[in-house]
Amino acid sequence: MVSIGIQLYTLVGLDESLLEKTRRVAETEFDGVEFAGIEGSDPDRLAADLAEAGLEPLGAHVDIDELEADYEAVVETYRTIGCTHLVIPRYDPAAFETVAGVEEAAERISALARRLAGDGFRLSYHNHRFEFVPLGDATAFDVFVDHLDDLVGLEIDTGSAQHAGQDPVELLNRYSDRIDLVHLTDTRSDSDSTVHVELAAGEVDLAACVRAARDTGVDAIIYEHGKTTDPVGSLQHGNLSLPRLAL
Repeated sequence: MVSIGIQLYTLVGLDESLLEKTRRVAETEFDGVEFAGIEGSDPDRLAADLAEAGLEPLGAHVDIDELEADYEAVVETYRTIGCTHLVIPRYDPAAFETVAGVEEAAERISALARRLAGDGFRLSYHNHRFEFVPLGDATAFDVFVDHLDDLVGLEIDTGSAQHAGQDPVELLNRYSDRIDLVHLTDTRSDSDSTVHVELAAGEVDLAACVRAARDTGVDAIIYEHGKTTDPVGSLQHGNLSLPRLAL
């Protein structure tokens, strides 16, 4: 069964502790959360709070520089929380301008995935828009995936892909054997400020994306509104929208 969750970056604008934010999520129909850092929270307390709330730790976005520089501490933190799926949320866009840059990025991420696998963790990569620039006869994203180790999964952000001129359903189908997580986001492609909008307020065929994700057998479909000015409203909207889409 595919879990549904929320990327906690959606709630970054709230002047609350991470524990308070997770308690808000616990009052919804979401099965779990994806972290964007733990905001100084105590990992043991966070693990206990998640267990008490019945929330799954679906994944965690971790900056690649932080992961490389403080590997043991990052691994220990998320092992304590019970979250063994880490995600590289972003990479230097300049790397995707040349084949050499793409290959270097792929090897750097692959090396981390191999190390993490030895410690019982899974590593995935989350796309933005810049990966879909043309590179030869393909996109930089295609070249990137071709050079990734099989141990690296993908977290497809549907809105970002659509905003970059891609068909997210086609992308989900093309890389069905690599996708672990799906960020179900909506977009309007007329402005940089509308990379993310509320679900059903944009151009993404959300129902088709959910069907493709379920057919692919992803671990989780995760809602995010990375541009929200109303975190509580976005949480409520996502809670109404995603569970119905995922039926």
